Amino acid sequence: TMKILHLKQFSLLAVLSIAIFACTKEDKNPAAENDDTKIVELSSQKAITDAYYDDVSAEVLQVNTENGLTNQPSTQQVACATITVSPQDQTTWPKTVSIDYGTAGCIGLNGYLRKGKISYTIDKKLVNTGAKITVSFDNYSVNGYKLEGVYTITNNGSANGLNVTVVLANGKVTHPDGKWYSRTSTTNWIQSA
Repeated sequence: TMKILHLKQFSLLAVLSIAIFACTKEDKNPAAENDDTKIVELSSQKAITDAYYDDVSAEVLQVNTENGLTNQPSTQQVACATITVSPQDQTTWPKTVSIDYGTAGCIGLNGYLRKGKISYTIDKKLVNTGAKITVSFDNYSVNGYKLEGVYTITNNGSANGLNVTVVLANGKVTHPDGKWYSRTSTTNWIQSA
């Protein structure tokens, strides 16, 4: 009986040792956990960055439409911004356009609070193959996120629909809390249907 008791104690000790060893082996590497957190954070920042720079495209394209710089009819207006187009005639190109939301800012399309100024040049109507818009920012922010960099939209031309390349060079998004993220990207938009 004593032998059986010692064997049971030994067996229990062996099982506990294996369980403790197994638990220790399964503990996550803190560095790997930190890397996973960084990946999730960077993915989130990419989504925010994409949304706000895409909003710049929407604003610029809407201003083009409203000011006769495209062949599309105007359907809505960029609310609350002061728009300046120079030269104002429809035959002289390139054109310089300023979208000024002011220092106090205003809530416009999509319910976004925009402040500062977006400026861009357009060398010909965007519907023409090779047309290029070059956007820059002057203390511009959307919902408290400051955007910087040079943003270009180029019409590559296509018989089947829209084919546009959008390039963000030296992009930087500064959050309201002062954190910032840099971003450089090239995106092609191709209409398939």
